[in-house]
Amino acid sequence: MLGDYYSIQGKSNQAIEQLNLALKIYQDIRFKDLQGVYNIMSGVYMQMGNYELSIKYGLMAARVAESLGDGSLQLSSIYNKLGLNFYYLQQYKKS
Repeated sequence: MLGDYYSIQGKSNQAIEQLNLALKIYQDIRFKDLQGVYNIMSGVYMQMGNYELSIKYGLMAARVAESLGDGSLQLSSIYNKLGLNFYYLQQYKKS
């Protein structure tokens, strides 16, 4: 939640710091539903203009969501961010 909050405030570096911390904690306790953290990370990196990292985390979010059968609205957010990243990179077919 802190990572998302900092992202909304435009404090990208603090957002990434908090998201990396959350990700480490989740991984340490073997929490499987990581698509939300990856999705927010994708959004923050997109805000920063780092489209390559945004795509990396977006694809990770999509893989996790699909493997868990997540059909929630979050999946549409993941796909939307991926499409926007490819659009910004002028890779229109992938977009």
